[in-house]
Amino acid sequence: MTGKDVLLAQLRYLKKWFNRSQNKIDNPAVKKLAEIYEVPNDLYGAFTAYCADFLLEREGCLNELGIFWELDILKGIINKWHSFFRPIADMVESNLNDRVFLEVYVEPSYLSTTTIIITADVKSGQETLAFKYQLKAQNVFEQETFLEMLEAYYNSLYMSIKELTNIEQNNKTKGDVINPTAKAEGFSRRFG
Repeated sequence: MTGKDVLLAQLRYLKKWFNRSQNKIDNPAVKKLAEIYEVPNDLYGAFTAYCADFLLEREGCLNELGIFWELDILKGIINKWHSFFRPIADMVESNLNDRVFLEVYVEPSYLSTTTIIITADVKSGQETLAFKYQLKAQNVFEQETFLEMLEAYYNSLYMSIKELTNIEQNNKTKGDVINPTAKAEGFSRRFG
């Protein structure tokens, strides 16, 4: 899976869930990035929204004109990072032939670190910590290395889940039960 594949999945997700991402904003920086990343025309509106919160400099955690802006800043941070990581989790689920169910949790903070937790239910009925990432909510990604970073996020989650499914398969053969390494209780999630 390439970083471009991940980016396109994220843009399709934004286009599907956020009608406001259909608006095209005439911004030379966005046009240039769209050319560099070869963004299809039907996803340009979503890409414009994506750039506003992930790739272009701004004041604060959220772009005040962006699709994630909420009066409740913490809810906006949850929506922002959930929409970033959910498509990656969906791609991993799909590439593992639905042998696993992933949940994305976001514990937001605008003063400190926002934590992203992805748990896996590998058909055992228990959620197991699969991925944990911490970042500042106002994080802006380096445009030069952005696609490589997206690919690394995907690969990291994919390999973690692959390892968990192999462990579970080996333990089932031995008759053991997996104990989850951590539960993501108390974490927020989008649409939940």
